[in-house]
Amino acid sequence: MTIGRPAVRLFCFFFALYALTSSGNAFRVPDEFEVYFQAEHLVDAGDISVPQTLAIMQGGQPIFFGKFGLDGRPYAPYGPGVAFLIVPFHLAGRLVAHVTGVPRRPPPDGVAWEFLVGGITTLALAFAAAVAVAGCYRASCALGGSVDRSFGIALILGGATMLWPYGTTLYSEAWLAAAFA
Repeated sequence: MTIGRPAVRLFCFFFALYALTSSGNAFRVPDEFEVYFQAEHLVDAGDISVPQTLAIMQGGQPIFFGKFGLDGRPYAPYGPGVAFLIVPFHLAGRLVAHVTGVPRRPPPDGVAWEFLVGGITTLALAFAAAVAVAGCYRASCALGGSVDRSFGIALILGGATMLWPYGTTLYSEAWLAAAFA
Protein backbone atom coordinates (compact mmCIF):
# COMPACT_ATOMS: atom_id res chain seq x y z
CA MET A 1 0.00 0.00 0.00
CA THR A 2 1.38 3.39 -0.92
CA ILE A 3 1.41 6.33 1.42
CA GLY A 4 -0.55 8.64 -0.92
CA ARG A 5 -3.78 6.72 -1.32
CA PRO A 6 -4.64 6.49 2.40
CA ALA A 7 -3.88 10.20 2.76
CA VAL A 8 -6.32 11.02 -0.04
CA ARG A 9 -8.94 8.74 1.48
CA LEU A 10 -8.47 10.33 4.90
CA PHE A 11 -8.77 13.79 3.40
CA CYS A 12 -11.94 12.93 1.46
CA PHE A 13 -13.56 11.15 4.40
CA PHE A 14 -12.85 13.91 6.93
CA PHE A 15 -13.68 16.73 4.53
CA ALA A 16 -17.07 15.10 3.95
CA LEU A 17 -17.57 14.44 7.68
CA TYR A 18 -16.69 17.97 8.71
CA ALA A 19 -18.71 19.52 5.89
CA LEU A 20 -21.77 17.44 6.78
CA THR A 21 -21.53 18.25 10.49
CA SER A 22 -20.83 21.94 9.97
CA SER A 23 -23.59 24.37 10.78
CA GLY A 24 -23.00 26.02 7.43
CA ASN A 25 -23.82 29.27 9.16
CA ALA A 26 -21.17 31.98 9.26
CA PHE A 27 -23.46 34.24 11.28
CA ARG A 28 -23.82 32.38 14.59
CA VAL A 29 -21.42 34.49 16.66
CA PRO A 30 -19.39 37.65 16.03
CA ASP A 31 -16.16 35.64 16.08
CA GLU A 32 -17.32 33.91 12.92
CA PHE A 33 -19.22 36.61 11.06
CA GLU A 34 -16.49 39.20 11.49
CA VAL A 35 -14.00 36.84 9.79
CA TYR A 36 -16.58 36.15 7.07
CA PHE A 37 -17.16 39.88 6.61
CA GLN A 38 -13.40 40.43 6.35
CA ALA A 39 -13.29 38.01 3.40
CA GLU A 40 -16.45 39.44 1.85
CA HIS A 41 -15.18 43.02 2.03
CA LEU A 42 -11.76 41.94 0.78
CA VAL A 43 -13.46 40.67 -2.38
CA ASP A 44 -15.84 43.63 -2.66
CA ALA A 45 -13.55 46.53 -1.81
CA GLY A 46 -10.01 45.19 -1.55
CA ASP A 47 -9.55 45.78 2.18
CA ILE A 48 -10.28 43.91 5.39
CA SER A 49 -12.42 46.48 7.17
CA VAL A 50 -15.83 45.21 8.25
CA PRO A 51 -18.41 47.97 7.73
CA GLN A 52 -21.13 45.30 7.42
CA THR A 53 -20.92 44.66 11.17
CA LEU A 54 -22.20 48.14 11.99
CA ALA A 55 -25.57 47.24 10.46
CA ILE A 56 -26.07 44.19 12.73
CA MET A 57 -27.97 45.36 15.76
CA GLN A 58 -28.80 43.74 19.06
CA GLY A 59 -30.82 45.71 21.60
CA GLY A 60 -30.48 48.83 19.46
CA GLN A 61 -26.67 48.68 19.50
CA PRO A 62 -24.27 47.38 16.82
CA ILE A 63 -22.73 44.00 17.66
CA PHE A 64 -19.37 45.18 16.31
CA PHE A 65 -16.66 44.55 18.90
CA GLY A 66 -13.50 45.26 16.93
CA LYS A 67 -11.75 48.60 16.75
CA PHE A 68 -11.88 51.61 14.52
CA GLY A 69 -8.67 52.22 12.61
CA LEU A 70 -6.89 55.51 12.11
CA ASP A 71 -8.79 55.74 8.83
CA GLY A 72 -12.09 55.67 10.77
CA ARG A 73 -13.15 52.29 9.38
CA PRO A 74 -14.16 49.35 11.60
CA TYR A 75 -11.79 46.37 11.77
CA ALA A 76 -12.27 42.94 13.31
CA PRO A 77 -10.12 42.15 16.34
CA TYR A 78 -8.38 39.38 14.35
CA GLY A 79 -5.57 39.35 11.86
CA PRO A 80 -6.37 38.90 8.18
CA GLY A 81 -4.92 35.38 7.83
CA VAL A 82 -8.15 33.37 7.91
CA ALA A 83 -9.93 35.95 5.76
CA PHE A 84 -7.31 35.53 3.04
CA LEU A 85 -7.48 31.73 3.29
CA ILE A 86 -11.26 31.53 2.98
CA VAL A 87 -11.50 33.85 -0.04
CA PRO A 88 -11.39 30.97 -2.60
CA PHE A 89 -14.35 29.33 -0.86
CA HIS A 90 -16.14 32.67 -0.70
CA LEU A 91 -15.63 33.13 -4.43
CA ALA A 92 -16.93 29.60 -5.03
CA GLY A 93 -20.01 30.53 -2.99
CA ARG A 94 -20.55 33.61 -5.11
CA LEU A 95 -20.23 31.50 -8.25
CA VAL A 96 -22.84 29.03 -6.97
CA ALA A 97 -25.17 31.91 -6.07
CA HIS A 98 -24.73 33.39 -9.54
CA VAL A 99 -25.27 30.07 -11.34
CA THR A 100 -28.35 29.24 -9.28
CA GLY A 101 -29.80 32.73 -9.70
CA VAL A 102 -29.76 33.77 -6.05
CA PRO A 103 -29.55 37.58 -6.20
CA ARG A 104 -27.41 39.65 -3.87
CA ARG A 105 -29.56 42.21 -2.11
CA PRO A 106 -29.22 44.15 1.11
CA PRO A 107 -30.76 42.58 4.23
CA PRO A 108 -33.41 41.54 4.99
CA ASP A 109 -34.13 40.63 1.33
CA GLY A 110 -30.57 39.42 0.75
CA VAL A 111 -30.53 36.79 3.48
CA ALA A 112 -30.67 33.89 1.00
CA TRP A 113 -27.51 35.09 -0.77
CA GLU A 114 -25.66 35.66 2.51
CA PHE A 115 -26.56 32.22 3.85
CA LEU A 116 -25.72 30.41 0.61
CA VAL A 117 -22.39 32.16 0.12
CA GLY A 118 -21.64 32.07 3.86
CA GLY A 119 -22.43 28.36 4.05
CA ILE A 120 -20.06 27.55 1.22
CA THR A 121 -17.43 29.82 2.73
CA THR A 122 -17.56 27.86 6.00
CA LEU A 123 -16.42 24.77 4.08
CA ALA A 124 -12.95 26.32 4.06
CA LEU A 125 -12.43 25.18 7.63
CA ALA A 126 -13.66 21.65 6.88
CA PHE A 127 -11.07 21.64 4.11
CA ALA A 128 -8.32 22.88 6.44
CA ALA A 129 -9.15 20.32 9.13
CA ALA A 130 -9.16 17.51 6.55
CA VAL A 131 -5.77 18.71 5.30
CA ALA A 132 -4.53 18.53 8.91
CA VAL A 133 -5.69 14.91 9.22
CA ALA A 134 -4.09 13.85 5.92
CA GLY A 135 -0.95 15.82 6.82
CA CYS A 136 -0.78 14.09 10.19
CA TYR A 137 -0.89 10.72 8.43
CA ARG A 138 1.86 11.74 5.98
CA ALA A 139 4.01 13.19 8.78
CA SER A 140 3.64 10.06 10.88
CA CYS A 141 4.69 7.89 7.93
CA ALA A 142 7.63 10.20 7.19
CA LEU A 143 8.78 9.87 10.81
CA GLY A 144 8.93 6.08 10.43
CA GLY A 145 5.49 5.04 11.59
CA SER A 146 3.87 2.07 9.89
CA VAL A 147 1.05 2.74 7.47
CA ASP A 148 -1.48 1.13 9.84
CA ARG A 149 -0.29 2.98 12.93
CA SER A 150 -0.10 6.29 11.05
CA PHE A 151 -3.62 5.72 9.74
CA GLY A 152 -4.85 5.07 13.29
CA ILE A 153 -3.18 8.20 14.62
CA ALA A 154 -4.77 10.28 11.87
CA LEU A 155 -8.19 8.76 12.63
CA ILE A 156 -7.79 9.71 16.28
CA LEU A 157 -6.78 13.26 15.37
CA GLY A 158 -9.72 13.65 13.00
CA GLY A 159 -12.42 11.99 15.04
CA ALA A 160 -11.50 12.29 18.70
CA THR A 161 -9.94 15.71 19.21
CA MET A 162 -11.04 19.33 19.11
CA LEU A 163 -10.10 19.41 15.43
CA TRP A 164 -13.59 18.17 14.57
CA PRO A 165 -15.50 21.05 16.21
CA TYR A 166 -12.98 23.56 14.86
CA GLY A 167 -13.36 22.08 11.39
CA THR A 168 -17.02 23.06 11.47
CA THR A 169 -16.61 26.74 12.40
CA LEU A 170 -14.90 29.84 11.02
CA TYR A 171 -12.25 29.91 13.74
CA SER A 172 -8.56 29.84 12.82
CA GLU A 173 -7.57 26.65 14.68
CA ALA A 174 -8.16 24.27 11.77
CA TRP A 175 -5.85 26.33 9.54
CA LEU A 176 -3.22 26.30 12.29
CA ALA A 177 -3.48 22.52 12.58
CA ALA A 178 -3.13 22.17 8.80
CA ALA A 179 -0.06 24.40 8.81
CA PHE A 180 1.44 22.42 11.67
CA ALA A 181 0.83 19.07 9.94
